[in-house]
Amino acid sequence: MLRTLFWGLAIAWLSTSVAEAASEKRPLRLADPCASVKYPRYKTPGALAYAARIRAQVISQAIPPQGPLPPGGVCVAIVISPSGGVASKTVRKSGGRILDAVTLQMLRQIGPFPLPPTGGKSAVLVLAPFRFGP
Repeated sequence: MLRTLFWGLAIAWLSTSVAEAASEKRPLRLADPCASVKYPRYKTPGALAYAARIRAQVISQAIPPQGPLPPGGVCVAIVISPSGGVASKTVRKSGGRILDAVTLQMLRQIGPFPLPPTGGKSAVLVLAPFRFGP
């Protein structure tokens, strides 16, 4: 079941990337900045689905700043507390000082998040990729 959910999320992400690239007439870039980062193991399908939902919310709500940025990617680990707040944000894979700072600034504007499915017992770690450049 987890494998099916994983592949379903991967296909949905790929489909979205292809559709966005086609609508904006820009080249498709499939490189995920989080690809080389070890993903957490979720104990239940509910936690995996929650992490995917939070990741999608983070990526959709992030508003990049105006103006040119150097190309690159940043992988950010976001810890959602049992109360649904952001406990911490840590850059896991750096895109350089400028992109790291821009990414963390974008994350300050995101939220609120729904409560994790852990029943208020533990936090949930979510990895979110951000890509910049042409």
